Amino acid sequence: MYLPNDRHVENRLLVPALEQSCRQLGVNIVCGAHVIRVLSDGARATGAETILGQYHAGTLVNAAGCWSATIGVPDEALRPPVFPVRGQMLAISLPTQEFLSRVVRSPRSYLVPRHDGRLFLGATMEEVGFDKRNTVWGINKLLNGAQELFPGLRDCAIQEMWAGLRPGSKDHYPVLGATVLPGYLLATGVFRNGLLLAPVLAATMADLVTSGQTPERISPFSIERFARDEVVAGKIPGA
Repeated sequence: MYLPNDRHVENRLLVPALEQSCRQLGVNIVCGAHVIRVLSDGARATGAETILGQYHAGTLVNAAGCWSATIGVPDEALRPPVFPVRGQMLAISLPTQEFLSRVVRSPRSYLVPRHDGRLFLGATMEEVGFDKRNTVWGINKLLNGAQELFPGLRDCAIQEMWAGLRPGSKDHYPVLGATVLPGYLLATGVFRNGLLLAPVLAATMADLVTSGQTPERISPFSIERFARDEVVAGKIPGA
């Protein structure tokens, strides 16, 4: 398939830009405050306990990605069934800037050219816990997949290798919205689509926080679907 309007962003530039924008809007960002548990008075969530102390709020949103399930909760039914899925990637030098100008995807790998002459190759999907190490198997899989598409990459220099952890779920769909504990919301489990879904999820969760009503677009993705045993891998919740 040829997708002429396909776009991509440099996530390493996007996240610092987002932080700067938030600070300019008056958002208080606290770094290094590892969250230990959700605080509640028995009737509703009242904030979070962290290694730097307690923070109190009328509404608490768990958007901790693949670490969402590690945060202590008053009831296990509140713990999102989210787990890490490792994705290994690497960057190589393009033979020439004109060699590739569009994102190319295949079942084996995807290739993302950057304006600085690098080519990103990604990404594996591995359930190995919170292990972010690169492996011989993972990097070899990506390189072989890229060379099957473009044999001319065989002499390109490897510039960098890294790995990240995606927040996966049993059915590969997000876990969003309110929980049975008033004031405690979930925005996690976005798996491979975090950057793609970030704008719409931010707007939707803001609507939920301010109105107290769950927007229809996220109602199928409630944590309650796991309690009802309606979860099947790859099946859209409620479909």
